[in-house]
Amino acid sequence: MSESLHSSAEAAGERVRIEIPALTGLRGVAALWVLLFHTWQTAGAPRIEWLGVPVWHVLSAGWMGVDLFFVLSGFLLGAPFARAVHDGLPRPDLGRFWRRRIGRVVPAYWGQLLVLAGLAWWVDGSWPLTLWETLAQFTLTENLLPVFQESLNPVYWSLPVEWDFYVLLPLLVLLFRRLKPWQVFATVIVFSVAWRFACVGAIEHWGEDGIRFYTTILQLPSRLDEFFAGILAGLAVGKARVARPRVAMLAGMALVLVMAALLSGVGDFIGEAKLPWVVLCYSVLAVAFGLIVAGAASGGKVARVLFANPPLRAAGVISYSLYLWHFPILGWLREAGWAGRDAGFAVSLGSALLATVVVSALSWRLLERPFHTPPRPPEKAPAAPAREAP
Repeated sequence: MSESLHSSAEAAGERVRIEIPALTGLRGVAALWVLLFHTWQTAGAPRIEWLGVPVWHVLSAGWMGVDLFFVLSGFLLGAPFARAVHDGLPRPDLGRFWRRRIGRVVPAYWGQLLVLAGLAWWVDGSWPLTLWETLAQFTLTENLLPVFQESLNPVYWSLPVEWDFYVLLPLLVLLFRRLKPWQVFATVIVFSVAWRFACVGAIEHWGEDGIRFYTTILQLPSRLDEFFAGILAGLAVGKARVARPRVAMLAGMALVLVMAALLSGVGDFIGEAKLPWVVLCYSVLAVAFGLIVAGAASGGKVARVLFANPPLRAAGVISYSLYLWHFPILGWLREAGWAGRDAGFAVSLGSALLATVVVSALSWRLLERPFHTPPRPPEKAPAAPAREAP
């Protein structure tokens, strides 16, 4: 989901559109990392090393790309609202905000739903979802229902998380009215950690009856710390308070690599509710990705080289469609023998990248770009009346 930074012009409350190339590239990193992760799993999770370095640690942590998406959403979408509340400025127009969000998310999502459901109907001769499952999928509310819903695409789980953040955003930023930004972030981290502890407690005390509550560990409010890490990064960048962007960015990257190495030996810490990882992991990633986003958005040569390069920016532009389409394409390639254990990781990755980029570019052109709301140009100030010559 390639985004642009939308901020409120403080003097007049106008909406301006500023692209930060490094953040577009970071969205490309997030989407490609998730694709690498699922391709690696499809190929049998091989323990790949390069020049003696166990790169499989990074591949096995590709699910962190979703966490990076959440932090970026906080930066790009939440920071303008928080800045307005904190500084007592006019808030961004909610009607315009929602028009942009709907145009940005819904057409490509609904388009894929119809394609996948239509293909399933053509193959099996029946609609693949029940009525309630269909309604839940199309309204992005499957996470709110009391029972698990069948999904046409496993990556759909993250879309309601983003959607719920959009809904709650105008209320969440009210915290900035009374508290300093760092106090807000600290409060949200404590709350998120406590919620995750409660999720684990639900399993321990209620067993299978607590599973439905436990699954909210992947949803809001459990993931609020990641969105608020992005908001805090946006406020810091807006106030030019990132003193050493390169240091912040490299420190965040180092922390992510450490977490990837540690978690590669932990296993499925969510599925098995392993402490302390299941409680603390997302907060650590929130800090790490917040540092990366703040450093990248502040500019500098390192950010330009790492993230603002043409290939990653191109991937960032189509990142939303890339995220949506990579998993079903991997499944089709596996059925055709072009991905999987027998094909090997290299062939799986090459075929997955080629097919996904082609389909995603087509999806972006047909289902994303036509619905993007162009930014409203700022009104020109009236020209001063000409003075008569004395």
